[in-house]
Amino acid sequence: MGQGGRPLAQLRHLSERFPISVHGVGLSIGGEGPLDADHLARLKILCDWLNPASFSEHLA
Repeated sequence: MGQGGRPLAQLRHLSERFPISVHGVGLSIGGEGPLDADHLARLKILCDWLNPASFSEHLA
């Protein structure tokens, strides 16, 4: 979920040709602590930019 560079350029190239699914492992939804607001904000930016066909996340 970086700010540009080669990986995002490659992802953009692929997303123009294929449906992309995003799967996260960093929200720790089932964890004891609160959700990380900064992580959520970066994830929203990524999903808004990429417009994935689907999104899923680990619960713990």
